[in-house]
Amino acid sequence: MSYQPRYKLEKLIVDQNTEIERLLEENEWLRKNVAIVIEKDNDLVSENRSLKQQIEVFEKAKNADVPLANHADVFTRSELWSKPQTENNRLLDIIFKRDQEKITRLSIADTASYIDRELTNAKI
Repeated sequence: MSYQPRYKLEKLIVDQNTEIERLLEENEWLRKNVAIVIEKDNDLVSENRSLKQQIEVFEKAKNADVPLANHADVFTRSELWSKPQTENNRLLDIIFKRDQEKITRLSIADTASYIDRELTNAKI
C-alpha cells in the first residue's frame, strides 16, 4: 500500500472541489435552458392549437352554405366581371386592395413607349 504526501491529497481535494463547483454551475445552467426550452415548446404547442382551430373555422366557413357576399369570389359573379378588359385588373385590385382611383391603366403599346421614354431619359 502506497501512501501519498499530504500536499498531493490537498491538491486532489481542491481539484475535486473545483470540479464539483463547475458541475453545479453547469447543472444550474442546463436547468435554466431546459426550462426555457419547455416554455418555448409550450408556446409553440398553444400556437399550434390556435392555428388548428383557425383552420377548422376556415374549413367550416368554406364548406358551409353561406350567402355569396361573404365569399371572396363575389366579384366574379357581379355585373362588373362581364365588362370587357376589367376581369383581371379589377379582380387584382380587390385581391391586393388597391385604390382604383389612384391607378392609371395603359395599353401594352402605351406602356412600352412609356418605358422606352423612361429608359431614354435615364441614359441622358
